[in-house]
Amino acid sequence: QSIINNAFFSNLNSPQYSELSISGAVTFYKSPVRINSAQFTDNNSEDALNLFKSDFYISNTTFFKTKSDALDLDFSNGNLENSNFEQIGNDAVDISGSKVTLNSLNIKNAGDKAISIGEKSNIFANNITISKAEIGIASKDFSSIVLSNLNAEDTEVCLAAFQKKPEYGPGFIEVKNYVNQYTCNSYLLESGSSIIVNKKQYEPNTRKVKNLLYGNEYGKSTSKN
Repeated sequence: QSIINNAFFSNLNSPQYSELSISGAVTFYKSPVRINSAQFTDNNSEDALNLFKSDFYISNTTFFKTKSDALDLDFSNGNLENSNFEQIGNDAVDISGSKVTLNSLNIKNAGDKAISIGEKSNIFANNITISKAEIGIASKDFSSIVLSNLNAEDTEVCLAAFQKKPEYGPGFIEVKNYVNQYTCNSYLLESGSSIIVNKKQYEPNTRKVKNLLYGNEYGKSTSKN
């Protein structure tokens, strides 16, 4: 297991060797890691931090001013808590094929999604604050997120649940104690997917959310995940 304490990663890019196929400025591949009190700033790579099939524990960490995604979790299980994301070019937290617990996150100015989950991910979250994001929480492709204590504001689309990839299926979102439910109530929901807020089942309101979000028909959303 790797242990990182009080580390500062700044002005980094991903390796320029095409044969490596590494998208992250900092990458852990099949390697468990614990990160505490780290900073990732002024990042120029596709991902500031990418974990692939790596168990993890991340706490008290800041991601600030990234060109693209901040934290990319691929088939990695663990905990992310007490961390801040600000001025993120695309997704703040991008999760695929993982089981993750999120606790006490503050996400501000995400150019795409604050939290994006896909490919059969299972997420439990608590105390999430989102402001000035294009999309607050997106769940797709057999993924589910159960979230308590969500505070979202100044966000174009607060919640989105849909199917993106044909080999998968619908997405699921349940929010308990949605603090700003009436001031941030925009959502995108396909038939078959589910959004439940404060025990209320939302009605589908959009067809082909994938085309809307990934086909340059909506805002600035052009990310891959």
